[in-house]
Amino acid sequence: MPTLTGGAGARAPSMGETELAGLIDDVRATIRDYESRQDELTEQNQRLALARKTLQEDIERLTSLNAQLAATLNDLRRQEQQLRNTRLEVSQEEKANLERLAAAYDKMDAAQASKIMVNMMTSNQMADAVKIIYYMSERTAAKLLGEIAGTQPNLAGTLSLELKKVKENE
Repeated sequence: MPTLTGGAGARAPSMGETELAGLIDDVRATIRDYESRQDELTEQNQRLALARKTLQEDIERLTSLNAQLAATLNDLRRQEQQLRNTRLEVSQEEKANLERLAAAYDKMDAAQASKIMVNMMTSNQMADAVKIIYYMSERTAAKLLGEIAGTQPNLAGTLSLELKKVKENE
């Protein structure tokens, strides 16, 4: 009976053994492919986790920036409203009345007109006095401011500052 120890008299492996060796090699190759794919998937999952983390950080940062932007926008709107409130606005109807009144003051003596204006300004009617002076002729308004400055320079300064704030509505 022949032996399987090798040598000259060794018999050739049977077809089943060759097929079995081929199957084992195929299984080993499949396992290597599977392990390689598993490693790739692990790397891909790590990259996805990092991307998710980065996206979450970006979302949080953008949310924070959005809140800051909204607060800044609200602050700007509030400041704009304050600026509008500090201006003395004159409507068209009021303008016609003020122009008539200013024309009457234009015809008055500057000393008399200044007494009336000082009285108006000291009795919480500063806005009305400012509007009237705004519509007076420049020459008469200058005389009036000069007359007020002669007796009450602080009031004349305040009046000059308020005149800068007049805005006509159209």
